[in-house]
Amino acid sequence: MVFGSTYRMSAYDNAADIEILRNMKRAVFAAAASLPMLTLIVKPHPLEDVNESRALASGAINIVFAEQTEDIRPLTRACDAFLTLGSASTLDAVILGKPTICPAFPGWEWSELFVDSGAVAVPRSAEEIVAALRELVEDGGITILARHAQARDTFLSEWVRDGGHGGTDRVLSLLESVVCLN
Repeated sequence: MVFGSTYRMSAYDNAADIEILRNMKRAVFAAAASLPMLTLIVKPHPLEDVNESRALASGAINIVFAEQTEDIRPLTRACDAFLTLGSASTLDAVILGKPTICPAFPGWEWSELFVDSGAVAVPRSAEEIVAALRELVEDGGITILARHAQARDTFLSEWVRDGGHGGTDRVLSLLESVVCLN
């Protein structure tokens, strides 16, 4: 499982957001550590304080940190499942059909798009993160994918495919309008 981690940015986050973020990371790391059959690959955000995140992971042997400068996209394509705290990489995982877990503790607003969509599993507590990861380990994410299939399709249709008029159609339309202007 890949954990597309995120960072705290004082310009946007308030003290409560920073503490919620720490608590969610602690919960993710503790849940992973409690499941020795799970390997959690943490891909730190390029602006993240990796030392702080490593400290929160408490040296669990089944948690591995990727290089901060590594591109997350190949990791997302290769992983069996994806965990994120609402970053843009969540969309990549959903598009790729990965079982996706997006914890959102009370007060965490950065995941609202994905939470509201119903397209991903949304644990709201440390206990729910453990349950989601345990379910993932037990069946490889089949249940998570099935539970969120309809909402995932709707989300992709509305956000990515634009009701059947996806990005390619929009680019083509723009190109046609530019050609017609010249």
